[in-house]
Amino acid sequence: MIISHSHKFIFIKTMKTAGTSLELAFAQACGAQDIVARIRPPEPSLEARDDIRFGNAHFRHRKTDASLILRQHSPLSRAVQALGPGIADYAIVTSERNPWRKLVSSFFWKLKDTPEQILGDAPRPEDPEALQALFRHFVLSPVPDPSDAFDMYSHAGIVLADHVIRFEHLAEDLAETARALDLPPGVRLPEKPAKGGIAPAVSQLHFDAEMDATVRRRFAREIVWFGYDGPDATGAPYRPHSAIAQWRQAFETRYAESGWVPKRKG
Repeated sequence: MIISHSHKFIFIKTMKTAGTSLELAFAQACGAQDIVARIRPPEPSLEARDDIRFGNAHFRHRKTDASLILRQHSPLSRAVQALGPGIADYAIVTSERNPWRKLVSSFFWKLKDTPEQILGDAPRPEDPEALQALFRHFVLSPVPDPSDAFDMYSHAGIVLADHVIRFEHLAEDLAETARALDLPPGVRLPEKPAKGGIAPAVSQLHFDAEMDATVRRRFAREIVWFGYDGPDATGAPYRPHSAIAQWRQAFETRYAESGWVPKRKG
């Protein structure tokens, strides 16, 4: 997560949507007064900068005075805790991606980064049919996948973001967002994807009817809000709903009444 006080925006970093590349881009507009959560594993290009104070990510809870921290994948509710009523003055930015492609990316990322979550004690299959069977099990699993990030930037099923950058139109949407926020010209994507090259450039994995139905059910909200209506969809340009100001106000008022303490689910 990034909270830029100097440019009045919050960047909510979702998973498998080029979030780290976007974080590096938006960090170019940040300085010592802004909050830039540390990337894990550490990103050398950020760690080397002496004008970013990662200690800013630590803050005191507005009600309990407990010590809290903003992390790279913190949701909007965490920004609520950090900013309180002042959050009304900040634009909210996030990124999304075709749900089918996002699951393919998440699958290959876990095979590399946390293979035990998918393989257990078994070796990674090299046979394409065995890999497809493993992918099918992954997609149909009832265990939530972190790439399902809708709740990170929404409230009561309503998207509260002012800008949503589509993975499929990364440079174009970033440029439009940077113009809208009046960010400096240096805000641009890194030359190479920050965490690219994990999934094959051309994947042979596919979705059968049951897998497709599962994706449509699990990511129904993204499909409706962003136009990702099939595995090859690149999404529609995001435009905030005309009622977003009222939705944001209702969201902020609810938390103001509770002392800016987001309620836990369950």
